[in-house]
Amino acid sequence: MAQSAAEAAAPLMVASDLRSALLSFKVASASLRALQLGNAALKADKDAMEAAGGSEEYERLRAPRPETPALLPAVHMVWAPLVAALQDERLPVAAAAAAALPELAVLSGGQFIARRLSSEAWPPLEQMLESGETAGMRKVRARHRQGSTGASDRSEGLPTDGGAETLRCAVLGVVSDLVSTDEGRAALRLCVPRVISSCAGLLTAPGYMGAGNLRKEVIRTLEALSTLDGDSVWLYTAQLLQDNGFAIKGAAPAPQGLAPLAKLLGEPQYRPQSATPRLEQKVAEDLKSLLEFLNCR
Repeated sequence: MAQSAAEAAAPLMVASDLRSALLSFKVASASLRALQLGNAALKADKDAMEAAGGSEEYERLRAPRPETPALLPAVHMVWAPLVAALQDERLPVAAAAAAALPELAVLSGGQFIARRLSSEAWPPLEQMLESGETAGMRKVRARHRQGSTGASDRSEGLPTDGGAETLRCAVLGVVSDLVSTDEGRAALRLCVPRVISSCAGLLTAPGYMGAGNLRKEVIRTLEALSTLDGDSVWLYTAQLLQDNGFAIKGAAPAPQGLAPLAKLLGEPQYRPQSATPRLEQKVAEDLKSLLEFLNCR
């Protein structure tokens, strides 16, 4: 039943009805958790019977059952609709899809979705951080500008300036949640430098510096990412400060062997537009505090 529920919920993640789309994420999540718990219970039952009388005795005593649905195929089944929902033009749908990723990582063990997260899920999340909107939102805005709205448009949920900040903060929260579990860290392993670059770049990208909540969320996320790859966070943070004319006073030198790593990672992805931009003083202080935190690790 759990597998059937997940199978039914998956295509509804991009349903035209907003309520149905949002409920589908809850149904899929509950179904996958039930599938995980059910499989664990069946395995424990089998192990107990084998310990008592051997596997042959277990097979003789147990009632005939259909083949137990596997969890990973169910995760695979919901993955494509979830990635499509990350590009939906409605902010609540895109945010719900992003919020489902940490739990999906835990349920699958992390490694199972690592390559998919890097190649399929992170690009739309990265776009949310960069522009504050999804690919679907961008297309709808383009149609609106051209005056070609129609019945197929689903413009409810398009973010305002405040909504764009909310979307960015939601993505940053997802990154922090992924880093907080072993499974999430395993899922992120193939795209860590890109994640760090995207998060750090928000602090100097035009128009982002005035958003206090966003700035705080970026710093919190970078602190979380430093537990996963402190060297990369150090590099990007130091580079951002130096690019903006702030001397890194009192900061310890880069750890030995970091220079080759810097060449490997390349420049931060989001560069300041001006040759001599200035960070807000508070942002610079936050970054300096982050550097001190990293140097003391």
